[in-house]
Amino acid sequence: MRNCIWSLALFLAAATLGCGDDDSAADDAGADDTTGADADADADADADADVADEGGGGTGTLTVLVTVTDPSVEDGVPTAGATVAADLPGRGRVEQTTGADGRTTFEGLDWAAGNAGATAWLDGYGLVSRVDIEESDGEIELGLGLRLDDDPERVEVSGAAENMTDAAHHSLLVSATTDGESFWSSSPGPSWSIQVAPGEPFTIVAVEFAQEPAPCVGCLSMPISGWVLQDQAAVTAPATATLDFGTPTPATSVTGTFQTVTRGDSPLRTPDYGYVSVFDYESMATVGTINTTTLGAGGVIEFDMEYVTVTDVARPLTAFRVVGDDWVSGVIVEGYPTAGAQELHFVDAPRITAPATPTTLHPFHDPLRWELFDSALTPLLLIENDEQTVWWVRGPEDATTLTVPEPPAAVDLAGMIGTGLVEGQLYFYHRHESGDYSDHYVQSGMLILQQ
Repeated sequence: MRNCIWSLALFLAAATLGCGDDDSAADDAGADDTTGADADADADADADADVADEGGGGTGTLTVLVTVTDPSVEDGVPTAGATVAADLPGRGRVEQTTGADGRTTFEGLDWAAGNAGATAWLDGYGLVSRVDIEESDGEIELGLGLRLDDDPERVEVSGAAENMTDAAHHSLLVSATTDGESFWSSSPGPSWSIQVAPGEPFTIVAVEFAQEPAPCVGCLSMPISGWVLQDQAAVTAPATATLDFGTPTPATSVTGTFQTVTRGDSPLRTPDYGYVSVFDYESMATVGTINTTTLGAGGVIEFDMEYVTVTDVARPLTAFRVVGDDWVSGVIVEGYPTAGAQELHFVDAPRITAPATPTTLHPFHDPLRWELFDSALTPLLLIENDEQTVWWVRGPEDATTLTVPEPPAAVDLAGMIGTGLVEGQLYFYHRHESGDYSDHYVQSGMLILQQ
């Protein structure tokens, strides 16, 4: 089967999906004077009147920048015409539209009355919300990401691996050092297929491994037989490639240990299993994986793994994960793995108190509540339809509650997520100092939200 291998959650903290603030936005040279909400003094006056009528009437402001993702540039691109619904202190709600600079400013806020919230929407995109905004947060950026129906252009590259150690019983993990989708075989055999970005040369990274029964509780056994690196010219149409395991690429072996969480009654103290891998920051290509992980006394996990060095992998990251009771906690470390005891801190699984259990149906707009065992974590709720995440709701750092706001009036929520029961997933993260990704995170299993 095709598998992106790494959860989007690893990079949500740095993506534009409602997670970016820009408190030091560049001077727009007066653009706000002629665009967006500031373009029409009458519209401002009406908005201020609405706020006053619904509990506002102060002198504060809230500026929201809405961006979309453009794969050709690193930062989100400001977008005009997006709807922003603001829940203002005093419980008033006002909707405005972004101007040419992607911004809109809500005026007449009484910050002494409480916090604010903002939800951005543009036809064809998902919803992005930020709740419990404080005046000190300054300008808020809500990133809409890619269009929901925007499938990046991909080209299939496929083939059958040759000279595997045991093609009848071993599996393949194949990825490429370019944007695309990797392949992790769900059953043994030599056939493989990946999706890659067209027009870019890349390296295929493949590993043959066995999927053996777990030798003990909390253990994994996936012994590696060999690695292959295959340089590939750019493709613009479906192509085939040969992976010859008869001449394997030398790999570096690493053994070490790491400690899971220390809270005795945590579901991650003695997890179902631990895992270690190495991937390329730019392409997400997998260049390292385990032979075995073994859970020992006191929540200590021993690992034995291998990785290969690839010329066009400039920024390798090592990912450590523990999985237990539907919770996944991960730590991302810059560089290739080192041997010995790892100095890691896994984020503990919060204790969710509302809903009372993961299978309890939770009203869609009722507060979710939890108890934290770590600090400096930002909560994010991902709301999904049958195919993808369509609504991102972010709370403030170290919050212990989060409520899904009402969508903007024009949103067809039923058309976006259906009616009745909806799946949601909580994600708590800490951003790496570079701001590029989450270096510590924990994500829950699916929660059932009832509309």
